[in-house]
Amino acid sequence: MANPWEKYAQPQQTAQAKPWEAYAQPVEQAPIQPPAAPQQPTQDKNGFGTGVAMGILDPVYGIGQMVPRALSQVTSLGGLAPNPVSRAYDRSAQGIDKSFKATEQNYNANRENPESFDWGRLTGNIASPVNWIGGGPAGTAMQNMSKGKKLASVIGIGAGLGALAPVSDTENYTSEKAKQMALGAGGGLAGQAVGSAAARVLNPKTDEGVKKLLAEGVKLTPGEIAGGAVKRGEDILSSIPLVGGLVKGAQKESIESLNTAAINRSLAPLGKKLPSGLKSGRDAIAYAQDTLGEAYDNLLPKLTGKIDKTFADDMDNLDQAVIGNFALDDADKAVYSKIMDQIVKKRFGNGGQVFGQGIKDIESELGRLSKDFMSDASASKRNLGAALSEAQDSLRSMLERTNPQYADELKNINKGYANFKRVQKAAASVGASEGMFSPAQLQNAIKSADRSKDKSAFARGGALMQDLSEPAKARMQASIPDSGTPSRALGAAILGGAGLSGASLTPAMIAPALAALPYVPGGRKLAEVMLAQRPNVSRQAGALLEKATPYLAAPSAAVSLQQGRN
Repeated sequence: MANPWEKYAQPQQTAQAKPWEAYAQPVEQAPIQPPAAPQQPTQDKNGFGTGVAMGILDPVYGIGQMVPRALSQVTSLGGLAPNPVSRAYDRSAQGIDKSFKATEQNYNANRENPESFDWGRLTGNIASPVNWIGGGPAGTAMQNMSKGKKLASVIGIGAGLGALAPVSDTENYTSEKAKQMALGAGGGLAGQAVGSAAARVLNPKTDEGVKKLLAEGVKLTPGEIAGGAVKRGEDILSSIPLVGGLVKGAQKESIESLNTAAINRSLAPLGKKLPSGLKSGRDAIAYAQDTLGEAYDNLLPKLTGKIDKTFADDMDNLDQAVIGNFALDDADKAVYSKIMDQIVKKRFGNGGQVFGQGIKDIESELGRLSKDFMSDASASKRNLGAALSEAQDSLRSMLERTNPQYADELKNINKGYANFKRVQKAAASVGASEGMFSPAQLQNAIKSADRSKDKSAFARGGALMQDLSEPAKARMQASIPDSGTPSRALGAAILGGAGLSGASLTPAMIAPALAALPYVPGGRKLAEVMLAQRPNVSRQAGALLEKATPYLAAPSAAVSLQQGRN
């Protein structure tokens, strides 16, 4: 049947071909995604401040773990009789263990680098008031303790801090605690040792005698400065080839400088000293004697001599000493009496006075004869020279008393001569080679010249120039070493570069070269600075550090425990 509506329908258009459709890719339908879960906020990593807080809490946890365990042991008779009370303490300890484990696990989980050293926690450990409750007062108490007690105290402080540290491995609580206490004790001891060593470097505890010798210009060797094991090591080095020559040369130079210092003592009252370049020995002795003599010669014509009771008593005592001195033969005793009659008594005359040129003649003749006799090979003649020297001393003392207007000038000259007489006697000793004397010879001369009763001044250490001779005798060589010139030259060649600069260097040469360094000129000065000399600011810092050293036990133990924790 015909569709009556077809006549109203619009004609259908044929679709046109689309040439690019052949190249189009089929469209895939995107899968439906479930809604995203809400994003959790990221947790911040632990910073330095969190570490400090954890470190402050550590000893609180440590005490919390330790106290109930200790009470459990007490109430259970060491675990032999558990009871409800001891079990309650055990449960308390377990609760604190659980709390600490959770806190530490959370803390470590949020550290940026759990394997790195925890400076924040260390700072908290050191700053914790709990740690300083015992460490602070103990440090104060240690200030006046003996060395042994101080060491025991720092070990105790370190072990105590170890006891306060918390334990993570609570299943092995006892062994872990023992380990912590050992670490703390070792750390406390290390802090004391390091602090004391640093304090000694900044402010070396130099012997007072060494300070005196250095102040006088004596060039001490490293062994003479340090003493003890260093000195014994130096003596051993002196017998080793190459190094031995340098050591002996330094020791000889040390004694030469002592001679110079002693001679300069006699010139110091005149405001003078030995000229630079004039070596110790006979020439230096002659220079000092001539300088002092010239000072007297310039003054004597202005003086008046009057025999007073003190001078008369001194001369009577000297006459008796010479007569009773068995070391003088009869001929020299007669020479002494003749000199006194013709040179001294004759010039004073019956009035007991002498003026100007007469005084100068007496003084000059006594000085010349004394010098000549004291350089004689005969012991009797040398003793005669010493007696004439004492007569000259008595004359000078009398002139000082009877000429008050020149008292100061005379006093300085007499003081110089008094020092010189001791040096002169030492230089004239048997074994003093070419006027060079050893510390022992100087000490003996000073003792011999002591006129106090029973040599009491020397016995108490107060004889003239004994402050120089005594530390020298204690620290320096007993005799004058040879210079070791061949060995010194060879050692200098090695140190100078030929042996140390190329292929010729051998291990056998390295050790001697290093050992010789403190004995070459620049090395000696450096060793002196390192062993004895510091600026005031360094010494003050060292003194403060020495006082603070007992307080280093606690922080040093904390460092050790933190290292063990890592």
